[in-house]
Amino acid sequence: MSRPKFLHYYLIANKKNKAYENLPSLNLLKKDYIRYILKITNNNLKETADILKVPPHSLHHQLNK
Repeated sequence: MSRPKFLHYYLIANKKNKAYENLPSLNLLKKDYIRYILKITNNNLKETADILKVPPHSLHHQLNK
């Protein structure tokens, strides 16, 4: 299954398309990507964890950092 290029769309949506200006932190990018996957899986934590190949409790940990 082909997924959209998240970072590309993320940067465009947030108008951060200049090479090195205002890039998001890795933690923020992780959180937003997890939220993005949760949204497309209708907040199905198990399915999101399966897609990301991580244990479900790790998603909670990442989102609460």
